[in-house]
Amino acid sequence: MRPTWTILTPENVLLTFALASPVERASALLVDTLVVLFLNIPVALLIAALTTLGPLQDLLPGRLAEAELMGRAALLYVFTLIITLMVYYILSEGLWSGQTVGKRLFRLRVLTTDGTAPDLAAATIRNVLRLVDYFPGTCGVGFVVMLISPHFRRVGDYAAGTLVVREGFTPPPTVVPHLTLPVSQPRFLDALALANLNRLADKQILALRYFLIRGSNVPEGTQRLVASQLAEKVSALLWEGEQRPVDDPIAFLQEVVALYDQRRSGP
Repeated sequence: MRPTWTILTPENVLLTFALASPVERASALLVDTLVVLFLNIPVALLIAALTTLGPLQDLLPGRLAEAELMGRAALLYVFTLIITLMVYYILSEGLWSGQTVGKRLFRLRVLTTDGTAPDLAAATIRNVLRLVDYFPGTCGVGFVVMLISPHFRRVGDYAAGTLVVREGFTPPPTVVPHLTLPVSQPRFLDALALANLNRLADKQILALRYFLIRGSNVPEGTQRLVASQLAEKVSALLWEGEQRPVDDPIAFLQEVVALYDQRRSGP
């Protein structure tokens, strides 16, 4: 079964993305490598031609400066390959919504862990670490990390907060209804806790809501253990450092999320 990555958006919509397999990513990498090798030819020729101009020629080592244009281009090809590689991947993924020629061919796309396309900063971080996969002595490190990662993420993905998804295998989004609870009937929250609800950030509420929705998919003992840990952290925020015991942590979290939603939506 193909692994997936699920997020809950601020609009309360569950999005599930099918992850690209290592074989699919390797296939896209092969195509992109061929593209880079082709693109680097005019780059090397251009630099070689520019270095025939007076002052620029003096910057080259002796044997390289004495070489003819085509010989010089062949030697420069190796040195410019890494630059072309970086520019190609960074601009493609940063400006083309997370796709390169190879990824587009195999219907793959780079996304951040929150489901959005990577910006230039994320694309830069992700692809600078791509060099680990190309340098002699470290070749294959990225592929090994990808194989042992449950979500097929390599070193650059972890550093940039990205992952690669396979388009065409994504189920339709699911709208998750808000939890409802009459605000006049809180079971766990007293006046102090209600006054401190605004100490919880939207991302924390999203995380709690996601746990309440997906928690039933894990064993009951694990669900209650995680719920107890979350309830301890939430109660410390609501009661200003005091962790109050809660006999039903799941119901407590449901009440917190419901009352928070009602307060945000207004009377």
